[in-house]
Amino acid sequence: MSPARLPTVAIVGRPNVGKSSLFNALIRRRAAIVDATRGVTRDRIYGQAQVAGARFNLVDTGGFEVDADDPIFAAMRDQAQLAIDEADAVIFAVDCRDGLLPADREIADLLRRGGRPCVLAVNKVDGDRQVGLAGEFYELGFARTIMVSALNRLGLAEIGSAVLGSLPIELQEAALAAAPAGVASGRRSTAPDLLELAERAQSETEGEQATAVDWPTEVAVAVVGRPNVGKSSLINCLLGEKRLLVSEVPGTTRDAVDTLVEHGGRRYRLVDTAGLRRKRSIALRLDRYSVVASLNAIDRADAVVLVVDGAQPLADQDLKVAATAERAGKALVLVANKMDLVEAGDRPAAEVLRELRQGLPFVDFAPLCRTSALTGHRVFDILQAIDTVIAQHFRRIPTSAVNRVLHEMMVEQPPPVVGRGRAKFFFGAQVAVAPPTFVVVCRRPDGIPQAYRRFVERRLRDAFGFAGVPLVVAFRSRERQRERSALHRRRGIGKSPAGEDGPDR
Repeated sequence: MSPARLPTVAIVGRPNVGKSSLFNALIRRRAAIVDATRGVTRDRIYGQAQVAGARFNLVDTGGFEVDADDPIFAAMRDQAQLAIDEADAVIFAVDCRDGLLPADREIADLLRRGGRPCVLAVNKVDGDRQVGLAGEFYELGFARTIMVSALNRLGLAEIGSAVLGSLPIELQEAALAAAPAGVASGRRSTAPDLLELAERAQSETEGEQATAVDWPTEVAVAVVGRPNVGKSSLINCLLGEKRLLVSEVPGTTRDAVDTLVEHGGRRYRLVDTAGLRRKRSIALRLDRYSVVASLNAIDRADAVVLVVDGAQPLADQDLKVAATAERAGKALVLVANKMDLVEAGDRPAAEVLRELRQGLPFVDFAPLCRTSALTGHRVFDILQAIDTVIAQHFRRIPTSAVNRVLHEMMVEQPPPVVGRGRAKFFFGAQVAVAPPTFVVVCRRPDGIPQAYRRFVERRLRDAFGFAGVPLVVAFRSRERQRERSALHRRRGIGKSPAGEDGPDR
């Protein structure tokens, strides 16, 4: 069974009604530019919202001009339409201060004809006076009409609840399951925190077995990349080999079909995002890449295969997708396709691959495959690389081995002195896989500079490998954590894993 994808929600509306402010408020960071100038947001911006106990992908769009003659605003309208086409639900933002305008009515008609569930967000309702002005928007006839103030963060939970209630049950369950435990109920989670997991692992060191890999029964692989880089061609090359047993099963993403592949005794579910690019305009289909498709595929995947065109420079979309996979904690394989064109050109292939590596320094841990879907050259290196990164992704390191590395670090290069003292490591342990997560229990964790944290991660990689996967390394104070845990027990609550002391990345 396919892992469920997160639902996608698009914010649409006229220019300057506060869509970007609402977007930033829902994702809890300033990602979209906010300005009073009409048409500041021209392209789609993507993020993840966590509200009302649920998590979903959120898309901010440029102002929707129904009859725009200006080429820029026409392109913004097309981008907004693409976001609507890809979304599972829509937040229609209007401005209560402007009142109900003809353009709002036209956009409402378009949304009703589109058939997507829609939540009407009447923005800039900052007081009783605005509440009175907002009443006229009920005339639009949307059953879910919420008054909000993005600037003052009012009504956000109601927006989240309304969006969640508009989704099909399977997407509701996926959105709720993706949120940290305890959020939906409003109480803190009683699940073990990272320190407790580390201490539990430390107490179980006796009789530890050698490094083990918890292989999944089926590996979900998202094949992502810009249009025309050869994703589908590479998959077709893999499927053309007689040693592969292939079957097609319906995917959970609209217009996509996952492909099950059995190779070397293992099962792979290849999720090709190319099937999601059915657009009304041929020009848009060729020139615009749906980042939502990549987000959905990455959500469902254990490993991500990012395909780039080796004969072309890296594009911003390549960097965005790679960063998304890294932040999501997914195993990653880089594929430079069309290397036959590179080898036929004037530049040495080694130079091209070196520039590719330099352009993606934040995922330098990922293996790089050089392939040609046209000739089939080294295509099966991709499956070998997937096996390598999945083995690392689900790998468990004995606690005793982790502590040996930490002890060597403390002897050879201890943390620098900060303030009145330096940090001291007591013990460490791996507490989770996919991605591999380590906890270092120490004194004065707040005094460990970021450079030394990166040094600890590099030493763990040098000692244990972990090629192709991001590592999570968290530092915890045993004394302070025990005081906090005791306080929570006296209050009858647990510690939330989503609090301020989240894992250090």
